[in-house]
Amino acid sequence: MDEFRDFARFVEDIYEYGHEAGIVKVIPPAEWVAALPEVESKLAAVSEFKPIGQHIFGSRGSYTQTNIESRKRYTVDSFRELAESETYRRPPPPSHKEGPKESDCSRADADAKSKTDCDFSVARCQELERVYWRNLTYNPPLYGADIPGSLFSDSVKSWNVAHLENLLDRLPVTMPGVNTPYLYFGMWKATFAWHVEDMDLFSINYIHFGAPKQWYSIPDAHRERFERVAQASTVLATLNGSLSTGIWSHDYQACPEFLRHKTFIVSPKALANYSIPGKWRAMLNTLNRLVQHQHEFVLTFPRGYHAGYNLGYNCAESVNFALDCWIPFGKRAHSCQCIGDSVRIDMAACFDSASSDCDDGESTAARHLHTYALAASVVRCARRLCASCVPETHMARASEGDGEYVTGLAAIPTERWKLRCRLCKSKHGACVQCAKGRCARAFHVTCAQRRG
Repeated sequence: MDEFRDFARFVEDIYEYGHEAGIVKVIPPAEWVAALPEVESKLAAVSEFKPIGQHIFGSRGSYTQTNIESRKRYTVDSFRELAESETYRRPPPPSHKEGPKESDCSRADADAKSKTDCDFSVARCQELERVYWRNLTYNPPLYGADIPGSLFSDSVKSWNVAHLENLLDRLPVTMPGVNTPYLYFGMWKATFAWHVEDMDLFSINYIHFGAPKQWYSIPDAHRERFERVAQASTVLATLNGSLSTGIWSHDYQACPEFLRHKTFIVSPKALANYSIPGKWRAMLNTLNRLVQHQHEFVLTFPRGYHAGYNLGYNCAESVNFALDCWIPFGKRAHSCQCIGDSVRIDMAACFDSASSDCDDGESTAARHLHTYALAASVVRCARRLCASCVPETHMARASEGDGEYVTGLAAIPTERWKLRCRLCKSKHGACVQCAKGRCARAFHVTCAQRRG
């Protein structure tokens, strides 16, 4: 327990191994888990949320994911009921196809009455993995993602995801999901696509209760190999002798940082079938995987790609963090330029020792980040037509004689900024979504107007 207590020291001690693998699972001591307060009161305080419907298109192991915000709001209980309904629950074990559904501890845990794990043996998780990749494009799951909040009590002093002592504590602005945590309510097949963290930061994920998560990772040392497979516009030779262009070469041409969009999925089998001559041929051997169970942590390391999915109803909590060893990565990090809410941090202003303390009472980092906050929330241009048609925004005027400006930009869901317009095929700006049934189409207001 003593070596576990100091979070920063623990991560520094395992850094060499974690960076080599890209991902690490940490099983906390039993006494730490036993001392955790019940989550029932915190869970009851979680506001209603709109999950995202995950529409996944593709075949033969490479897919594109489109996230459509649900029009219906859910409480934690109503989302749990949906996740465990016949339509959305995971399939039963093969030997019990005709019997009652597999026992599920998540309901009891969600009610804070039980902390026992379900029967997710290695064999069971492997069987569900095969089912997942065979049925990925059918029956879109819903994912209660990016919900601000924490289920950790302030009484938890070590490994409290909401209060990790790290370099991001220096930032004088709140960036949800970056230096304050998000909650994630998952269900069977709810997916997180291949990506690296914003600014190539560390991340930590903890499952409070429920079903496991399946993770895949490609570490920093093999990052370029993975990106070459995804980006290449040249012809690649596959193991079966056929020819193919890069998996997402057209997306790469539109945005060099397209993998940061978190909408691209490729299976382990598909990665095994893509090889690039010479030193790139080892793609098959670079993929790591693990299964994270309830009351376990997963840490991802700078510049490591990761992806995965949920094996059933669960609740996880996640946030980014930074240690001194991250600073060189942060200085080299790139950001997506086509998504409006892309996270950018001025490394020189925030973390160079020369600018960490200023004599004028406010640090350079603070001045820069206040500017960053204003730029992210106010200083954006929009067409009047767009501002009037996007549900969350409208035009306002500070006082008589002043020019008009757009308000409500911060209320536009993160996933909406990532939608691709059905007409112009680009992702800039915020689209409006089709209101008919489960239609996944989205359009820029101006594109729709021109089309009539």
